[in-house]
Amino acid sequence: MLAGYFYDSHRTPHVRKQKDGDKYLIQVTHPGQPIPTGSRIEVVGLVPQGVSIGRFSPPQGWTCTPPCPIVGPDAFTCTFVVTTAIPLNGTLPGLVM
Repeated sequence: MLAGYFYDSHRTPHVRKQKDGDKYLIQVTHPGQPIPTGSRIEVVGLVPQGVSIGRFSPPQGWTCTPPCPIVGPDAFTCTFVVTTAIPLNGTLPGLVM
């Protein structure tokens, strides 16, 4: 199971993780005030011992490091820079790995 944390300097969005077979979906939804253009959103995922991520292509707008394969115990960070304001209850493109 992947553990994930979301942080942003001044907002508290929701992060939902789902497992579907051998894939995990990390979905970020923001329930608060709109997030303005230029904000940076980061998701940190913890990969536990015995789990590996063999391939992963982040969706448009996301950049993730380190490159795959990622073998636990390790962590990855995915960053999204907001180019168009994210409205109340807005959802970012999902991270599927």
